[in-house]
Amino acid sequence: MTARLGLVKQMVEQNRAGEAPAELDRIARAMPANATAALRGSLEEVRGDVFNARGQHEKALGAFLRALRLVPDEPGAGERRAYLGSRIAQVYINIDNAAKGSTPPAAR
Repeated sequence: MTARLGLVKQMVEQNRAGEAPAELDRIARAMPANATAALRGSLEEVRGDVFNARGQHEKALGAFLRALRLVPDEPGAGERRAYLGSRIAQVYINIDNAAKGSTPPAAR
């Protein structure tokens, strides 16, 4: 599942975000009902990147916020929260400058 999410992230980085929603839908349908919060959060993060790259900023913001809510409230989760906060900030930058487009997510 995470490998497939990685492939979708590559699509975004290769400016092929138009192909990504169909693959995300397939991944979401294949995700088990008992999927971990981390896996569900990763799906929402990638969904946010796809929406952001496609200029669908409100949907991107919603996806990143859902991912943020899935981060466990435990020590060590601060880095993940900070990363998602940076993705949310990028959405707001892109909203203010639609011609700028999306900056690909940094490697973690």
